[in-house]
Amino acid sequence: MAESELVVGRLRANAPTLYATTYPPHMMQFGGAAWVDQKVIGSARPPVEVFPVCEVDNPVGVPLELRGRRGLQTSTLLRMVLRGEPYIVAKFRGSHAWRSRGEALRRAAAGKVLVTSQWPALLLATDAGLKPRLHLAHNVDFQLSVNHDPMLFRVMRNPQRTRGFELKLLRAAASVVALSATDADWIAAEGIGAVSRSLAPQPVAGVQEVRGAIGFLGKVSWPPNRIALEVLLREVMPDIASNLADPPELVLAGRGSEAFRSARVSGLGAIDNLDRFYERVDLVVIPRLGQATGISVKMLEAVERGIPVVAPRQLIADAGLSHTYIAADSPAEMARAIVDYYSGKEHEKLGSTPFIPPMNLRELIDQAS
Repeated sequence: MAESELVVGRLRANAPTLYATTYPPHMMQFGGAAWVDQKVIGSARPPVEVFPVCEVDNPVGVPLELRGRRGLQTSTLLRMVLRGEPYIVAKFRGSHAWRSRGEALRRAAAGKVLVTSQWPALLLATDAGLKPRLHLAHNVDFQLSVNHDPMLFRVMRNPQRTRGFELKLLRAAASVVALSATDADWIAAEGIGAVSRSLAPQPVAGVQEVRGAIGFLGKVSWPPNRIALEVLLREVMPDIASNLADPPELVLAGRGSEAFRSARVSGLGAIDNLDRFYERVDLVVIPRLGQATGISVKMLEAVERGIPVVAPRQLIADAGLSHTYIAADSPAEMARAIVDYYSGKEHEKLGSTPFIPPMNLRELIDQAS
């Protein structure tokens, strides 16, 4: 290699990194993406500069949600009808602040390695004429559209639009890393060189005191969470109650969970301190059954605290989880696993395979160079 090439290589390796993501990583109340961003950014040396697409505290900035914004809801629908844009594109491009935010990203990215995290950051970068060195795909969004779009969006062919636009965006990045192994396979099947990298935490030593409660955490309005909660309440919990003389309490947390309070269900609602939830439960149950995209951040948060999770095998494998889990692929299997746990039969059966170190952002950037 010529000396000039070596110099360029050193400059690239030492170049500062701009990490563009949907919202500030410290705002955990907005979703699991914040946990992912914190873990990814925490692996970076030297520290990276963060650029949020949505300035949550800025009333005239790009909004994170359309709820309560009639004007933006109308412009989003018009863009979908008149321009044929998928919903997830129209909702951001419909904001008056979108173009100026793209210009701010272009200025901030000058002389830096650009990494994008989640779809909105990649959309903003490409609209600003930038090519990210690395994109982190949290989900395959067209899969969410296929499985959960309302009827109006289906009539408007939103799933097909989302698929085409998403693949176009993913091809615009120099390198793509998916959090889920299944997502990486889906993307690679479309001819895009995606790989998966795990964020699973290391094992935590020690055995916790039995508290007599199982937990479910997540914003109820998100369709996969809503469906999972229905399975838990209608199928898993009644099965447990019929097989245990003293069944565990169910503790729910997340926006909207307060609506499900009852004699054996505690609904904490939205919480600022996740320890309020995790300190009350023995197990975290994640009945996201069937086809899924992305990883369950709540599963990894629990394991990080040494709390076992009951989850489908696909979710466990997709997240690269190697320990502190009980695999169960149906409501009946989940109920049986929980009954066995409280009967003392499952304590020695928690999953454990060789631990794989989680992703390192600097290594991923270097590999993409």
